[in-house]
Amino acid sequence: MPVEVLCFNCGKTIVRPPSAARSETTFCTIQCRAQFQARDRMNQTAEQFWSRVAVGEPHECWEWTGHRSSKGYGRMGWKGKLALTHRIAMSLTNNDWTNKLPVCHGCDNPPCCNPSHLWRGTHRQNYDDMVRKGRERRARGAEMPHSKITDQIVLAIRASTKPLKELAEHYGVSTSAISHVKAHRSWRHLP
Repeated sequence: MPVEVLCFNCGKTIVRPPSAARSETTFCTIQCRAQFQARDRMNQTAEQFWSRVAVGEPHECWEWTGHRSSKGYGRMGWKGKLALTHRIAMSLTNNDWTNKLPVCHGCDNPPCCNPSHLWRGTHRQNYDDMVRKGRERRARGAEMPHSKITDQIVLAIRASTKPLKELAEHYGVSTSAISHVKAHRSWRHLP
């Protein structure tokens, strides 16, 4: 026998099968469920956030147990937007929601949310920290996917006294590419 229940979002009375009466959350429409879920995501609490962090000893990394990006950073919906979890952890701890500076990891562990491992710094400080720790890895020279010349060719071009146009034709590149190589504006990692 059908029973009357209230929509969990709008309070409208709806008729459902008896099994629906046992459910704590029944909605009158799909749109009403979506509205409730969107509002619920807007009202995330600190307790909900920390419940998804594997909190350990103060010196250990506290890893995010929820969704992670392809680079390993924790992400979640927070106040209606997709946010990085280490930024949420820092803002919850310091109550500095308006601070737009990057949150940097002292531990170099992307899913870590331990506030003692996090610090605010400029983009430059974050980049310098990455370089100092040896994590910068950029393709250079012949490692670049569209490179037409090799390290040995660059050294030969720099040693050559032939005209730029002749070198460009020989190696199948533009005269400006040869000019940049000779002037050390490109391939700067080579002598």
